[in-house]
Amino acid sequence: MEGPCRGLKIAHENVSPRAKHRYHLWLIPETQVASRVKAVIDHLSETWHAPRFAPHLTLWGGIEGEHVQVQLAASRLASTLAPLSLEIAAPAYGMEYFRCVYLRVVETPALRQAHTQARTLFGCREATTFSPHISVLYGRYSDTVKQRVVATLSNWCGITFETRELSLIRSESEDPQDWHVIATFPLSRRPESESW
Repeated sequence: MEGPCRGLKIAHENVSPRAKHRYHLWLIPETQVASRVKAVIDHLSETWHAPRFAPHLTLWGGIEGEHVQVQLAASRLASTLAPLSLEIAAPAYGMEYFRCVYLRVVETPALRQAHTQARTLFGCREATTFSPHISVLYGRYSDTVKQRVVATLSNWCGITFETRELSLIRSESEDPQDWHVIATFPLSRRPESESW
């Protein structure tokens, strides 16, 4: 996972409410787009023997703290955010394991503000680099391989979608199999255009 803090959802498990883990905040694309991205992830996973994971955009990650406190803070954050309209700018690739091949997302003012609110709420006051994206392939591959994969994703340019949910994820390791959804919260603030 990328960033100073990473993201996950709350699985209803027998977890001590005082246990400390690493948590992440994910924005989840609307169902239709999430299903299409998941199909890409599954195909690439099978083709390149890579891990499978749920489609998401990490808003903030690497959060450490007590389960109950983190969950309450995530719920509070979601209540201050309106649903976001987002657009995929282009497929791209990078050097990082968790940003091997990804769909770059346009950084709108609303998305930047959501990121700023998240990092501030969880105690990071200084500005941080934010490169919104939805990963589709994790791993370490040659640039040739990554370029081949990116070339198959050109049809994603310009696709728009909404995200109406914030998920809290708990990670127990760097393996996506150890990432668990702990809770999902609706982005429930009314957009300015709908306010009286």
